[in-house]
Formats: sequence, C-alpha cells, structure tokens
Amino acid sequence: MMKKPFSIKNQTGFTLIEMVLVILAIGIIGTMAAAMLGQGADIYKETVYRQSFLSQARSTFWRMSREGGLQRNSDNFNLSGPINFYAINAKNETVQFAFSGLSGLNYTATSGTTYPLSNQLNPNSSRIRYFNESLGEISLSTGQTLTETRADSVRLLYLDISFKQDDDSVRFSSFIYPQNFRFGKKMSYHD
Repeated sequence: MMKKPFSIKNQTGFTLIEMVLVILAIGIIGTMAAAMLGQGADIYKETVYRQSFLSQARSTFWRMSREGGLQRNSDNFNLSGPINFYAINAKNETVQFAFSGLSGLNYTATSGTTYPLSNQLNPNSSRIRYFNESLGEISLSTGQTLTETRADSVRLLYLDISFKQDDDSVRFSSFIYPQNFRFGKKMSYHD
C-alpha cells in the first residue's frame, strides 16, 4: 500500500497572519482597558483630593464657629482683630485663631502650642468682623485689635473665611451670636 502524500489541506492550526491579527487585537483592547482604568484612577484621586480639601475647610470653619458661639462674655474677645480672635474654650483656657503667612490658619492654646487648622486659606478674602449692640460694625484696620472697652461692646461675631486649593475654592460665612450673650451683661454680684 502506498502512503498518501503530505498535504497542507489536511493540517489544522493557525496561520502566521491569523496569529499576528489576534496579538494585534489583544494589544489594542489591552491599551484601551489600561487607558480607561488609568482615567478612572485619576478621577478617583482627584475626588479624594477635593473631599480632603472640603473636609479640612468645613472642620476649620466649624471649630471657629463653635468656639465663637460658646463665649460667656464679650471680654473674651479682648485683643481680637480682623485676622485673629481670642476665645475661652470649654476647658476655660484662652485660645487664639489667627491667619498666618500666605495661606495658613492656626489654633494656639494657652500652653503656647500651635496647631495648624488649614494651609489653604485665601487671606485676601478672609476676615473676622465684630458688631456692637446696635448691630453696627466695630471698624478695625488690619493691624488693629479690640481694646477692653471695644471688646466689651461686642455682641455679634461674623466669620467670612475663604479657602482655595488649585482651581477649587469654597467660602464659608456666618454670623455668630454667642449663646450666653442673650442673657445680658454679667453683673458684679454674679461673681
């Protein structure tokens, strides 16, 4: 018996062209998938970055508002000014909130320890204002502070704080009427 001659038609498998086309298709799909995953990672990173910025801004403003609202009398604002304010905290310690440098806002405790609250402050559009009993603003220039007499007349605090990070900015402003001020001035027999 004679063997059949070898024939290409009987062979099974892939041709070189088919293999190159499959490798090329896998490369294109892989490149597109990597680009989409990279874009998703960038969006996630940017979102986390923005949330961190907003959380820091909210926390800073809330802390200042809370301390301002817990004051027992207006004498606590003595030496406060448009870029800082003094307050007495819940532990009966004098604390200071002060704008520092180009973009910082610091919290200083009685012990002298300074804690940075924010490093994204926009100092050109941030300020603290004080109002008297008739809701007239107590005018202070940038370097000026409240004297004892002027601090005694403070009835309302206005915080206008602006934060900026890259292209994002947020501004918080609020009038703060310390809760204890509604009962009037402390009399000498209350001591």
